[in-house]
Amino acid sequence: MLDITAHAACYYALGTYEQCSATAGEWTLRKDGKDVASSDSGFEVIYPGPGTYELDMFIEARGRSAGSSTDNLQVSGRHVRTVTFDTPVVDGPLLDGAASPSDYEPSALTVTNKGNQPAKAVVIKIQGRDIAKVTNDKRCKPNDWGDLECALGDVAANSSVSVPLDRDALANTCESDPGFTFWTYRAENFPESSGKSLCRD
Repeated sequence: MLDITAHAACYYALGTYEQCSATAGEWTLRKDGKDVASSDSGFEVIYPGPGTYELDMFIEARGRSAGSSTDNLQVSGRHVRTVTFDTPVVDGPLLDGAASPSDYEPSALTVTNKGNQPAKAVVIKIQGRDIAKVTNDKRCKPNDWGDLECALGDVAANSSVSVPLDRDALANTCESDPGFTFWTYRAENFPESSGKSLCRD
């Protein structure tokens, strides 16, 4: 997975700020002019592999000078620079999940294996109130906690598997319990992903 962070050093004419911090906002990683990853990709951003990229990001920095009880420096702006990654892609499965046509109240959940080895016994789990009604897929069964677990079998490298959803049933679930309707995915040889909401807040 890929995580982009920002660091700052704050200076002024008489010295440095006692406290200085930076926050990375939205960012996009490009290679040969094409977007390859971004902060909009979801909770987990797939590492694109070694190479040289253009990083386009928004940064906000704050600083506090000696004797001040509040931040008296605040700057923000877009920053574009060239970055190079040399860490190789690790052999094995690499799962990435996507909801379509949108993240919220989608009609399908898809897991893609972007790794170079099969993902074994892939499972999509859907959590929420009356969640059993959101799909008629026979591969999806309630577990002991009332969540739906969809056993999707092995997924080969560069292959995908999907579960269709009933958008009307999901809309009803989201209306009654929007804050607790999530989905995750995992495999025997790949850890469970972070939960992704299926409802708008």
